[in-house]
Amino acid sequence: MVSIELASWLGWEYRSPNSYTKFVIVEVRENGRISSRVKSSLAGLLSSARVDPRLIRIAVDRFGWQRVKTLLTNIQPMSATGKRGEFGEVLVAAILVAFLGYIVPVQKLRFAIMGEQSLPSTDIIAVKKGSKGLTEVSFVESKLRTTGDTGAAVQAYEQLKQDYSEKVPDMVMFVVSRLYERGDPLFNDFLDYMFDRNDTAGKESFNIGLVWEQDNWTETVLQNLEDDIEDSNQLRIIVEIVRINDLRGLVDEAFQLIGVTKVLDDE
Repeated sequence: MVSIELASWLGWEYRSPNSYTKFVIVEVRENGRISSRVKSSLAGLLSSARVDPRLIRIAVDRFGWQRVKTLLTNIQPMSATGKRGEFGEVLVAAILVAFLGYIVPVQKLRFAIMGEQSLPSTDIIAVKKGSKGLTEVSFVESKLRTTGDTGAAVQAYEQLKQDYSEKVPDMVMFVVSRLYERGDPLFNDFLDYMFDRNDTAGKESFNIGLVWEQDNWTETVLQNLEDDIEDSNQLRIIVEIVRINDLRGLVDEAFQLIGVTKVLDDE
């Protein structure tokens, strides 16, 4: 259902021709005005990124929606305060799943019980799975900007590079641990991948999701990234550019729909 609703609002395609040589570009643009139904779906994604929707359904059946909504509001990080970057992370994850065929096995934000809790730096690990295990493991960093910032893509790339340089990146261990705890079938595939990272040519990738205010986009963001990437980089790099009109207003409205009354920039 989320895929259908996203597709009614957003369209996507690979940029071709692509003048940049060091990364693939996925262009994501609005098809038209966003409907109230899609806004509600985005609010639902924000909520489910924080709390497992299965738990919400059980609680609603037992206690009713109003009591559950009050509880969800009270457990938002920093007491009903949200960050716009969280919306970007959630939207990028949804796009990877709905449009590009990835699986996002663990929602990191569900484990941020307190606003100051330490979590892995990498936003998301997204994977593709075949009959013989994982066929792609993508390390994802998202950046949301409602104002100009020509260094955001470089910042995302440098963060991914730093995290990936560890023998076992924190996010890999985090995902493996969460999959083990819930008895997820993907656990064995991730365990095999974690202990056999010596030959991952063609399997691993970096993914940079740029969620941007339409009027403030500039190609300098991508040119700076092209200039920063070393020629020796062996990982495939994918960049999603998601350009949205009145992004700030949309983010604020989505948070308000889940009871978050104060939304902060994390730029």
